[in-house]
Amino acid sequence: GINAEYMGLFCRYLSFEYTKNWRLAFSSTRDGKSFTAFGTKVCRRGPVLILIRDTHGHVFGGFADESWRTKADRMKEAAAEAAAVAHAKRYGQSYEGKPAVAGQARGFFGGPKCFVYSVKPELQVYLPSGMNGNFMYYDESSDVKEMLGIGMGGQVEFFGWFVDSWLERGHSRGVPLSSTFRSPRLSKDEYFAVDMVEAWLVAPEDEANPEGAAISTLDDEKLRADKVILELNGRTFYSDEVR
Repeated sequence: GINAEYMGLFCRYLSFEYTKNWRLAFSSTRDGKSFTAFGTKVCRRGPVLILIRDTHGHVFGGFADESWRTKADRMKEAAAEAAAVAHAKRYGQSYEGKPAVAGQARGFFGGPKCFVYSVKPELQVYLPSGMNGNFMYYDESSDVKEMLGIGMGGQVEFFGWFVDSWLERGHSRGVPLSSTFRSPRLSKDEYFAVDMVEAWLVAPEDEANPEGAAISTLDDEKLRADKVILELNGRTFYSDEVR
């Protein structure tokens, strides 16, 4: 797990509000190697530190500067954005959407406050290089099984680090360096077996869904698209209070 030495390293690169209240959201030791459990406990819960240990004892991972979100969630958000743009255009209104991240390939998300790191065998943080915006990757539904999983940096099949959707195996193929963070190979071998995965919530609890609380789907941003599309078709989304 994360000890005081690791915390000291990470806190040098985190905003102050992210250094005060860390909570273990997921542990493969405690919760099992389940991608479903990982998604339930970690996705849409604010910035997260991921810690991975391979079976050779190398420990590494990354900081995600925004919530991990499923592919389905991100597609819904994109539909909401497109619907909002169409709505604004139809009624002559201005609309400022979420700015695009320079050099971010399809399937990736996240922002420039992300980083990856190694803590064993050496302590080192690797910050964005500016070469691309491929910070975060999460795919739970691809037809290509090699693309199912979670990762940070690089590109598909050549991630800074990647763990498959069984939380059993992964790779770190920054040879000589991963483009996004200019990080070297973080695991002992290019392809590795996973010993443990942990995910730590770092945002204040009032900024994230409280530990264990259910998320109402009507409070979830992913339904904004449905709401706007209904209104574009002359129908009314009557009440957000109806559950």
